[in-house]
Amino acid sequence: MNGLPGLLRDLSGNVPDGLSDGIEIVDDENPRCAVFRCDGRFGYADLQDRRILLQNIYLDAKPFREGLAVVRLEEGFWMIDPRGHCRIDCRDYRSVEPLSEGLALVSDGSLYGFIDREGRRAIPLRYVFATSFREGLAAVRIGDKFGYIDVSGELAGPPVFDYAGCFRNGRARVEKNGESFFIGRFDRKWQIRV
Repeated sequence: MNGLPGLLRDLSGNVPDGLSDGIEIVDDENPRCAVFRCDGRFGYADLQDRRILLQNIYLDAKPFREGLAVVRLEEGFWMIDPRGHCRIDCRDYRSVEPLSEGLALVSDGSLYGFIDREGRRAIPLRYVFATSFREGLAAVRIGDKFGYIDVSGELAGPPVFDYAGCFRNGRARVEKNGESFFIGRFDRKWQIRV
Protein backbone atom coordinates (compact mmCIF):
# COMPACT_ATOMS: atom_id res chain seq x y z
CA MET A 1 0.00 0.00 0.00
CA ASN A 2 1.44 3.37 -0.99
CA GLY A 3 0.85 6.91 0.22
CA LEU A 4 -0.34 7.88 3.67
CA PRO A 5 -1.69 4.46 4.71
CA GLY A 6 1.67 2.88 3.81
CA LEU A 7 3.59 5.57 5.66
CA LEU A 8 1.49 5.02 8.78
CA ARG A 9 1.98 1.26 8.54
CA ASP A 10 5.75 1.73 8.30
CA LEU A 11 5.82 4.17 11.23
CA SER A 12 3.71 1.92 13.46
CA GLY A 13 6.02 -1.04 12.75
CA ASN A 14 9.12 0.69 14.18
CA VAL A 15 8.00 1.53 17.71
CA PRO A 16 10.59 1.68 20.49
CA ASP A 17 9.84 -0.10 23.76
CA GLY A 18 9.38 1.76 27.02
CA LEU A 19 7.28 4.73 28.10
CA SER A 20 9.04 7.99 28.79
CA ASP A 21 8.22 10.27 31.69
CA GLY A 22 7.04 12.99 29.28
CA ILE A 23 3.85 11.30 28.13
CA GLU A 24 0.37 12.26 29.31
CA ILE A 25 -2.28 9.51 29.41
CA VAL A 26 -5.42 10.93 27.80
CA ASP A 27 -7.71 7.87 27.92
CA ASP A 28 -6.95 4.71 29.88
CA GLU A 29 -10.32 2.97 29.56
CA ASN A 30 -8.38 0.09 28.01
CA PRO A 31 -4.98 0.02 29.75
CA ARG A 32 -3.70 -2.42 27.10
CA CYS A 33 -4.28 0.25 24.42
CA ALA A 34 -4.45 3.65 26.12
CA VAL A 35 -4.36 6.95 24.26
CA PHE A 36 -1.41 9.14 25.20
CA ARG A 37 -0.10 12.59 24.22
CA CYS A 38 3.54 13.58 23.94
CA ASP A 39 5.02 16.66 22.26
CA GLY A 40 1.53 17.75 21.12
CA ARG A 41 0.81 14.49 19.25
CA PHE A 42 -1.20 11.40 20.17
CA GLY A 43 -0.36 7.70 20.12
CA TYR A 44 -1.30 4.43 21.83
CA ALA A 45 0.46 2.58 24.67
CA ASP A 46 0.14 -0.62 26.65
CA LEU A 47 0.21 0.66 30.24
CA GLN A 48 0.52 -2.78 31.79
CA ASP A 49 3.63 -3.74 29.82
CA ARG A 50 4.82 -0.09 29.78
CA ARG A 51 5.43 0.04 26.03
CA ILE A 52 4.37 2.16 23.10
CA LEU A 53 2.09 0.40 20.61
CA LEU A 54 1.68 3.19 18.03
CA GLN A 55 3.92 6.25 18.00
CA ASN A 56 2.59 9.72 18.73
CA ILE A 57 2.08 10.83 15.12
CA TYR A 58 -1.61 11.80 15.28
CA LEU A 59 -3.08 15.29 15.74
CA ASP A 60 -5.92 13.63 17.67
CA ALA A 61 -6.77 10.06 18.63
CA LYS A 62 -9.79 8.39 20.19
CA PRO A 63 -9.95 5.03 21.97
CA PHE A 64 -10.34 1.79 20.05
CA ARG A 65 -13.95 0.64 19.83
CA GLU A 66 -15.11 -2.45 18.01
CA GLY A 67 -11.58 -3.04 16.67
CA LEU A 68 -10.99 0.41 15.13
CA ALA A 69 -9.91 3.85 16.39
CA VAL A 70 -10.54 7.30 14.95
CA VAL A 71 -7.38 9.36 14.39
CA ARG A 72 -6.79 12.76 12.80
CA LEU A 73 -3.84 13.71 10.64
CA GLU A 74 -3.11 16.93 8.78
CA GLU A 75 -5.42 16.04 5.89
CA GLY A 76 -8.30 14.66 7.97
CA PHE A 77 -9.76 11.68 9.80
CA TRP A 78 -9.06 7.98 9.37
CA MET A 79 -10.09 4.81 11.18
CA ILE A 80 -7.13 2.58 11.95
CA ASP A 81 -6.75 -0.97 13.20
CA PRO A 82 -4.61 -1.87 16.27
CA ARG A 83 -1.51 -2.22 14.06
CA GLY A 84 -1.91 1.36 12.81
CA HIS A 85 -3.11 0.39 9.33
CA CYS A 86 -5.66 2.76 7.78
CA ARG A 87 -8.93 0.88 7.28
CA ILE A 88 -11.48 3.63 6.59
CA ASP A 89 -10.83 6.96 4.89
CA CYS A 90 -12.97 9.56 6.71
CA ARG A 91 -11.37 12.67 5.20
CA ASP A 92 -14.76 13.80 3.81
CA TYR A 93 -15.98 14.53 7.35
CA ARG A 94 -15.26 17.38 9.78
CA SER A 95 -15.85 15.15 12.83
CA VAL A 96 -15.90 11.40 13.38
CA GLU A 97 -16.76 9.48 16.55
CA PRO A 98 -15.70 5.91 17.41
CA LEU A 99 -17.84 2.97 16.36
CA SER A 100 -20.76 2.21 18.62
CA GLU A 101 -23.06 -0.71 17.87
CA GLY A 102 -21.49 -1.04 14.42
CA LEU A 103 -22.00 2.60 13.38
CA ALA A 104 -19.85 5.73 13.70
CA LEU A 105 -21.36 9.20 14.08
CA VAL A 106 -19.98 11.58 11.42
CA SER A 107 -20.56 15.21 10.50
CA ASP A 108 -19.76 17.41 7.51
CA GLY A 109 -19.73 20.44 9.82
CA SER A 110 -23.44 21.17 9.65
CA LEU A 111 -25.34 17.84 9.52
CA TYR A 112 -24.84 14.48 11.24
CA GLY A 113 -25.27 10.92 10.02
CA PHE A 114 -23.65 7.50 10.43
CA ILE A 115 -21.21 5.28 8.56
CA ASP A 116 -20.75 1.53 9.02
CA ARG A 117 -17.52 -0.31 9.82
CA GLU A 118 -16.70 -0.50 6.10
CA GLY A 119 -16.97 3.30 5.72
CA ARG A 120 -20.27 3.18 3.81
CA ARG A 121 -22.91 5.76 4.67
CA ALA A 122 -25.49 3.80 6.66
CA ILE A 123 -27.72 6.71 7.73
CA PRO A 124 -27.55 9.90 5.61
CA LEU A 125 -26.29 13.19 7.00
CA ARG A 126 -29.63 14.83 7.75
CA TYR A 127 -29.69 15.69 11.45
CA VAL A 128 -28.61 19.01 12.96
CA PHE A 129 -27.57 17.06 16.07
CA ALA A 130 -27.11 13.37 16.88
CA THR A 131 -25.46 11.17 19.49
CA SER A 132 -23.73 7.83 19.07
CA PHE A 133 -25.87 4.72 19.41
CA ARG A 134 -26.45 3.27 22.85
CA GLU A 135 -28.72 0.31 23.52
CA GLY A 136 -29.96 0.37 19.93
CA LEU A 137 -30.99 4.03 19.86
CA ALA A 138 -29.38 7.39 19.04
CA ALA A 139 -30.80 10.77 20.05
CA VAL A 140 -31.34 13.10 17.06
CA ARG A 141 -32.64 16.61 16.61
CA ILE A 142 -35.28 17.11 13.94
CA GLY A 143 -36.30 20.74 13.57
CA ASP A 144 -36.46 22.13 17.08
CA LYS A 145 -37.31 18.82 18.81
CA PHE A 146 -35.36 15.72 19.82
CA GLY A 147 -36.28 12.11 19.33
CA TYR A 148 -34.60 8.75 18.78
CA ILE A 149 -33.70 6.63 15.77
CA ASP A 150 -32.82 2.94 15.61
CA VAL A 151 -29.77 1.49 13.83
CA SER A 152 -31.71 1.28 10.55
CA GLY A 153 -32.34 5.05 10.71
CA GLU A 154 -36.06 4.71 11.46
CA LEU A 155 -37.65 6.99 14.04
CA ALA A 156 -38.37 5.15 17.28
CA GLY A 157 -41.18 7.54 18.08
CA PRO A 158 -42.12 11.11 17.30
CA PRO A 159 -39.54 13.82 18.11
CA VAL A 160 -41.30 15.53 21.02
CA PHE A 161 -38.53 16.42 23.49
CA ASP A 162 -36.70 19.69 24.09
CA TYR A 163 -33.62 17.60 25.00
CA ALA A 164 -32.87 13.86 24.75
CA GLY A 165 -29.90 12.07 26.32
CA CYS A 166 -28.33 8.70 25.56
CA PHE A 167 -29.86 5.50 26.88
CA ARG A 168 -28.02 3.77 29.72
CA ASN A 169 -29.36 0.74 31.55
CA GLY A 170 -32.66 1.03 29.70
CA ARG A 171 -33.30 4.70 30.58
CA ALA A 172 -32.59 8.13 29.11
CA ARG A 173 -32.93 11.61 30.58
CA VAL A 174 -35.16 13.90 28.54
CA GLU A 175 -36.63 17.39 28.93
CA LYS A 176 -40.04 18.57 27.83
CA ASN A 177 -41.75 21.88 28.64
CA GLY A 178 -39.12 22.75 31.27
CA GLU A 179 -39.47 19.40 33.08
CA SER A 180 -36.59 16.92 33.24
CA PHE A 181 -37.34 13.21 33.67
CA PHE A 182 -36.28 9.71 32.60
CA ILE A 183 -37.97 7.55 30.02
CA GLY A 184 -37.59 3.82 29.44
CA ARG A 185 -36.82 2.11 26.16
CA PHE A 186 -40.34 0.75 25.94
CA ASP A 187 -42.13 3.75 27.44
CA ARG A 188 -45.71 3.65 26.15
CA LYS A 189 -46.39 7.23 27.18
CA TRP A 190 -43.72 8.52 24.78
CA GLN A 191 -44.02 5.65 22.27
CA ILE A 192 -40.30 4.85 22.27
CA ARG A 193 -39.76 1.45 20.70
CA VAL A 194 -36.75 -0.71 19.90
